[in-house]
Parts: sequence; C-alpha cells; structure tokens
Amino acid sequence: NRYQVLSFTFRSESNGAVELALPEKNWASTRTWTLLLSQNNRQWTKVRVNLSEMNGKAFPLDQLRGELFIYNGTASGAKRPTGPAAFEIKDIILE
Repeated sequence: NRYQVLSFTFRSESNGAVELALPEKNWASTRTWTLLLSQNNRQWTKVRVNLSEMNGKAFPLDQLRGELFIYNGTASGAKRPTGPAAFEIKDIILE
C-alpha cells in the first residue's frame, strides 16, 4: 500500500474530542480515529496515526477518497458527543 500513516499537527484551547474520518472512494466504508483535545495542548503537537490501527471496516488504502472529514467526537467511554471545542489542525499528510 502506498500510505501507512496519517500525520498532522494540532493545538487546542479547550477539552473535547473530534473524530477524524478517511472515507473509501465509493463511500462503502470509512476509517476513523478519535483525537482527544486538552486545554493543555496550546503548543503545536505532532501526531502520527497508523492507518491499520484506525477504527472502521478495513478497505484497500489505494481506495482512499482523498478527503479528511472532522466530526464532533465522543469522549473516552462516553456514549454522547462532546461539546464544542476550539482547536487548530495543520500539515495534514498521508505518508
């Protein structure tokens, strides 16, 4: 596979969680990963997520749609979405 890692840099001014989603070209499946936000992350922080460890039904990574969606996430163990959160994300790269 061409890609193995989703990398990005983020910082946050509030607590919360967001769901990062990489959809399949035909929308049949989506790989997701939860980014936990903390008001203590005010400095830019580099994150690397192994695509094989993301949640969701696996699909060939050459079938990625080429878009990243960010949704309001759920806190660890919670069954409901977290509230609004202020954060910035940059340098999003598939490696």
